[in-house]
Formats: sequence, C-alpha cells, structure tokens
Amino acid sequence: MKYNYFFYVFLFVLFVSCNSTSSKLIIAKYDSGIVNLEDVIDSYRILSDSDKSKIKTKDEYFRFVRKVALEKIIIDNATKDGLLNDATFMSKLEEAKTNASYDILKKKNVLDKINITEADYNKYKKIYEVYQIVKRNDILDTNKLEQSKKFLTKLSKEIKDLASFKEAAKKYSDDVTGASEGFVGKIRLGIMEEEIDKALENISIGKVSGVVESSVGYHIIFVNSIEQISFDDLLKDKNLYDMIYKQKEEKLENDWYDSLLKNPALKIDKKEMKSKKEDDTPIITYKDKTITRKEVLKTVDNLRQGGAFPEPTEEELYSLVKNMGLNLILQDMVKNESSDGSKDFKEKLEKERKFLIINEYLDKHVKMADIKDEDIKKFYDENINTLFTFKMDDGKIYTQDMEEVKKFIMQKLESKYIQDARYDLYRKLVDEAHLNIDDKILSVLIEKINKK
Repeated sequence: MKYNYFFYVFLFVLFVSCNSTSSKLIIAKYDSGIVNLEDVIDSYRILSDSDKSKIKTKDEYFRFVRKVALEKIIIDNATKDGLLNDATFMSKLEEAKTNASYDILKKKNVLDKINITEADYNKYKKIYEVYQIVKRNDILDTNKLEQSKKFLTKLSKEIKDLASFKEAAKKYSDDVTGASEGFVGKIRLGIMEEEIDKALENISIGKVSGVVESSVGYHIIFVNSIEQISFDDLLKDKNLYDMIYKQKEEKLENDWYDSLLKNPALKIDKKEMKSKKEDDTPIITYKDKTITRKEVLKTVDNLRQGGAFPEPTEEELYSLVKNMGLNLILQDMVKNESSDGSKDFKEKLEKERKFLIINEYLDKHVKMADIKDEDIKKFYDENINTLFTFKMDDGKIYTQDMEEVKKFIMQKLESKYIQDARYDLYRKLVDEAHLNIDDKILSVLIEKINKK
C-alpha cells in the first residue's frame, strides 16, 4: 500500500509538472523577447464569448498569437523610448488607478448584487398593437401648445373605434406614423418612452388614452389588441436583457449612493448653503476634508455657464451639495481601495496600464496621410447615390451639395486613414522585430483551448 501511495504521489507531481512546463512553452520569439503559451492562454481567457467565437481556424489562432506578440513588442518599444516616465503618461496612469479602484468598489456594491429572474420579465410578456396621434410640442407658443392638448382631449372623447382613430391620425397627426394611419407597430413595453409605457399598461383594448406628453410631443394612444409572448422568446431578446440589467444597475447604484450619504461623518450646513456670500464658510465636511461656500458657488457658476442657465432652486442646490459630499466619500473609499492593493485591483490596473502604454505609443507613432481635395471628391462621387441623395416627403429627389457634407466626408476619411496607418505601423513593428511563431506550439495552443 505504501508503494502504491508513493506511486500515485509521483504521478500527481509528474502531471502538475508537465502542465506547468507546457504552459511555459515558447509559442513566439522576437528580437527583444518571447511569448509563452501561458501569455496567449491568459489573453484568450479574458476575451468575451463573442470574440472567442471568432477564433476557430488555425489561421485565426495564428493572428491572435501575432496580436498578443505585437502588444508585447509595442510595450517593449515604449519602455525603450522612455514613455513610462513621460509626465502625460504618469498623469493618465494615476487617473487609471482611480478608475480601477472605483470600478472594483462598484462591482462589490452594485454589479455583484444584480440578479435577473423570470419575475423581471413579467411586465414585458404583453405585445401591444399600438396606434397614435401626435401633436408637436417643440414650439415656443404656449397658447398653441395648450390648444393642441385641448384638441387631443376633445378628439379622444369623440373617437369610438379603430376606423375613426385611423381617419383622425391621417388628418391631424404631426408624426410620420400619420401617413400609415397612426400605426406604430406591435410593441412591448420598453420600446417607447416611459410615459407612453405607463399609458399602455393602463389602457384597455379598443379604448383611447388620455393625452400623454413625451419628448416628441402630445400623444393619444389606441390599443387594438394585446398578445402574450413566452418567457423563452423574451430570453432571446438581448436588448431587453440589457435594458433590465441597466435598470437594476441604476437602482442599486442609487441605493448605494443613498446609503453612503447617511454616513455620520458627512455634515452639510443647509442654512449656510443658501447664502450668496462668497467666503470660506464650511458647507460640507467629511473627516478632515472641507468644501467651502466659495467652492460651492463656483461650482454653481460653472454649471450655469456664466448665466446661460437659471439659478438653481433650493432643492437643486441641495442635490448638488449632496453630490459634492458624496464625491468626498467616494474619493476616500477609492484611496483606501487603491492602498489595499487587492488582487482584483492589481489585475485591473495592469490591464489599464497595458492599454495606456499601447495607445500612447500608437498616438505618438501613427502617421496619418493628409486628406486631399481629390480624396473628398472621390468619396463624394462614389457615395452620392447611397449617402447623399434622399427622397423628400413630396416625392422630389434631393441631393446634398459636396460642400454641405464635406465635414462628414473628412471624418469618414480620417477614420479610415488612421486605421490604415495603424495597420502599416503594426506590419512595420512585426517585421522589424523579426517575429517568429512556432507552428508546433500553435497546435498545442489550439488543442489546450479546445479541451477546456
């Protein structure tokens, strides 16, 4: 038995040793360094599922290894250039430390608490066949706005069925849906604005809603039918999942902020806050930090943009002051998180540091070609029918003049030229570093990843 015990221990050690050795295999070499198999696997591991799905063939794995190697080549070059001691880079790195600390705090206090269940989908299980009549509210004449509301109110009481609603939509709606008799579509909640969602939830089939105000205008709504959609079908809707997730995130984040504001160390002097006297009277205190009335009034003035916006109400001012107090608390928490140097913080900061180095290096070395007048004209001529020609409401064809769209064309060309210049630099760096990827170890990589 003792012999067997030591035999199994030997096998275990051998297995661990082999795994450890294989992870140290060199998959790529270049003049100033190497890329271990472990480096590539680590980079692959943090990819999103979507990005992983794009790496299937041997050529795609080869390109991924080349990308990992290129990043190391850029970092080596940036280090030789002294970029890591550059004042701008150091400042951005300090900002990255703050952001990394905050992200970890938010993950602990918000993101880790998000739990989406079937109950969260219940309100979206109905599909409404919706028609609407809209009157614009983007006009300054308050009398006309009031007349529009009164007109829609009167209209909502006169309409008896879908046929009369359609006829009224064609005649009176200011919205593009008027041309299709007011038909919006078969929609679930969350597609239109919150005010309209509330109206849909409270309206009966075959009835007309009261006047609903949105950012688009004043609406009256008609629901012709309501269908049920299955939970499985809702699960396929990624946009819906993202919306539910965002709503939960916002609520949990606000709850977290509210709990932080209850910290007894935070003191706000609401009485002194109201005075317009610019002095050093403390308005907000937290531990050893203070924000004076002069600083609060300066913040207000900056937000008002020199008088472009009205003075804040007392409630708005108090909300601003609370946010300034909250910022003091968060700064303190971020500082503590950073000084703790947790594993999560170190990993996140290293990722941010790597990202910063690569982008700073590229910003300094990417040389974009000049955009010439002939380039602009060529782009305009090639895209005149697809991008710059439209059919107007009256059926006439309108083509935008080149000068009218010149700025748009320059933005498009600049984006393309920068991308081309980056690819040229990538090829140059790889060639100059004499990058060589080991085909046999590449096969080992593919085998290891496909086993997981």
